[in-house]
Amino acid sequence: DIKTPMTSIMGYLILLDDNPDLPREDRKKYIGIALKKTQELNSMINELFEITRYNLHDVALNQTEIDLFSMLDQMKAEHYPELQSRNKSIEISGDENVFVYADAEKLARAFNNLIKNAVLYGDNGSAITIQIQHEKEMAIIHFKNKCRPLPESQLKRIFDQFYRADHSQTGSGLGLAISKEILLLHNGSIDARNYDEGIEFEVKIPAIY
Repeated sequence: DIKTPMTSIMGYLILLDDNPDLPREDRKKYIGIALKKTQELNSMINELFEITRYNLHDVALNQTEIDLFSMLDQMKAEHYPELQSRNKSIEISGDENVFVYADAEKLARAFNNLIKNAVLYGDNGSAITIQIQHEKEMAIIHFKNKCRPLPESQLKRIFDQFYRADHSQTGSGLGLAISKEILLLHNGSIDARNYDEGIEFEVKIPAIY
């Protein structure tokens, strides 16, 4: 995965170096592609370092009281441009008074990976639904994404490090693995299952009230 964007970057840089008289528009195009590939590579390396830290248990939590509904509503707003470009939306429902004691930055990272996954793989024009519940001592968040269901063999591996169910998409295959590690660090859990219209992720994390 790391070699692929690196090879592409080197190829375009060699092309630019070997052809100093390329038209301005062509040079701009190739530089733009090389920059995009560099950004992809940087993201992969950052995720590789991050998952390594979780594997080594070298992660400290800075926990505070968090309002789940408010956090997810804010994340919905942050994803608005990306959702608009793909003709998608996020619908949040459920209990508006569920609070957890967690590291806000890391929990947002876990949720962000789930939303990005839904945006990337969901059907065009579909809505990503997020439902918040409070059951006994647990906060339960359901992320539903309308898409093609996965075979059970792939669904069982969806949280494995470096695993990608769809190899036509870019990415390191670490996003969902990182989400799982973050939730385990908070004494929570995450599961994935097919439902009648797509894939559902169920997140559980201890609730304060």
